[in-house]
Amino acid sequence: MRYVMQMLRTVALGAMIVFGWHLSAHAATTTKPIAFPGASARPNARGDQVIFYYDARDGFTTFINIRNEATTELHVQLDFYGPTFTTPFTQAVTVPATHGTSAVPGVGGLTVIDVGGLRGSGLAATPGVAFATVVNDMGQPIVSRGLSGNFTVANIATGSAWGSPAAARSAIHPPTPGADACAPKPPSPTLGTVIDGTAVLLAPIQPSNADLSAYYDPATLAPAALGGNQLIFVSFVDVPGATFTAAAAATHWTFTAVRNTGEGLAPGSFDVSGLAVSDLASVVGAGATGSSGAILFNADPNPAQLTRLIYFSETIGTFSTGYLLPRR
Repeated sequence: MRYVMQMLRTVALGAMIVFGWHLSAHAATTTKPIAFPGASARPNARGDQVIFYYDARDGFTTFINIRNEATTELHVQLDFYGPTFTTPFTQAVTVPATHGTSAVPGVGGLTVIDVGGLRGSGLAATPGVAFATVVNDMGQPIVSRGLSGNFTVANIATGSAWGSPAAARSAIHPPTPGADACAPKPPSPTLGTVIDGTAVLLAPIQPSNADLSAYYDPATLAPAALGGNQLIFVSFVDVPGATFTAAAAATHWTFTAVRNTGEGLAPGSFDVSGLAVSDLASVVGAGATGSSGAILFNADPNPAQLTRLIYFSETIGTFSTGYLLPRR
């Protein structure tokens, strides 16, 4: 009996050591942040802010469409940032709400912005990123849960166009730093709450990877110099304050690429801060030419309040496609 009890104590002690080791390992992995708390792996379809890519260079034009899905009209501030995310070009628009006897609840008015037409008012002739944010009478960004939209980039040189839904973000109360992943999430901010970037902030979009599942042989596409194929990288942080402001931030992407035969190409990396418009051969190398293929991008873990996106477009003649790369 004494021997049995001694064995049980030994087993129990061993179990406690193993259990304690698992707790220590869990603590070690959860206390080291690898992403900003509250970040989303993919954009929403509707939110308090919507993000668009645009191209206002010679030979391109862009149309941005903003829809009101709230119950009242929305006052929206549009901030157009160029590649380096310095001082934005700003416009104010009002998007009407749904009304009339045949109106559909939650499907309100639509405002279309001809981005190329803004060059005459001072918008720089560059590609860029536009942010549409609902604001109050004092110009402060507020919670509305009412914006959605999309954009279309027209390539005049090739007579083609591509587009993508806007990347929507919603305001959150940031989780308590160091809180366990199983801890209850803070409640959603109420409508009309000011988004100051600290107590209430827009959730960053931080996919850990981005999957370009298929591209055509660049040699069969329109020349890259004419926008025949484009890889568009976006990386920025929100700057806390009374009004919405963004700044360029660095993301280090690594990637693996394969040809349509399954043959792997040399792995590589791409660094971006702000906005970078490139092409398949410039990013992957000469091995991307001569075959269709695929690319998987992986982002370095980053605890910053950082948003990172990759778009892809390609054109054959007047036929074109483009989209925001999804997370695998």
